[in-house]
Amino acid sequence: MKHTAGPWDYSGYCGADHCFHVGTIQNNHNCGILFTDKTSCDVLVADVCADNENDLTARANASLISAAPELLYCLDQIMNDLPSKKDWLDPALEKMAQAAIAKAKGI
Repeated sequence: MKHTAGPWDYSGYCGADHCFHVGTIQNNHNCGILFTDKTSCDVLVADVCADNENDLTARANASLISAAPELLYCLDQIMNDLPSKKDWLDPALEKMAQAAIAKAKGI
């Protein structure tokens, strides 16, 4: 399973849809949604429902989702670049990192 390539960004609040849209910003296509900087997203990845434009939890969720490709890439690279023997790394943290990577990759 492969996710939509990043980078992703999220739109300002869309009152008609009651959500923040998360999508790619490569400007190869037009999904019809304008982000706050007026660029159009290429692929809509997710909608984060919100009560209104001041819904800080929904905005934070959209921000976190939009950062997912970069977070996955960085964590995956860090875990792959570390020596196989990681005595200095808390085993519980290492297990959590491996589980997060597997979850993100659908493994």
